[in-house]
Amino acid sequence: MQETKTTAVDPVCGMTVDKDTAFEAERDGKTYYFCSELCRDEFLSETE
Repeated sequence: MQETKTTAVDPVCGMTVDKDTAFEAERDGKTYYFCSELCRDEFLSETE
């Protein structure tokens, strides 16, 4: 599924999430959206 103004694709698991309720993280000035804290934490650990 593609991203829209209100949805995004979790870059870790590929799940489509609602931007209003998703977990967020920023990298290189871009906001990424996640289905859970687990996916967000995995994404953030890849940057360290």
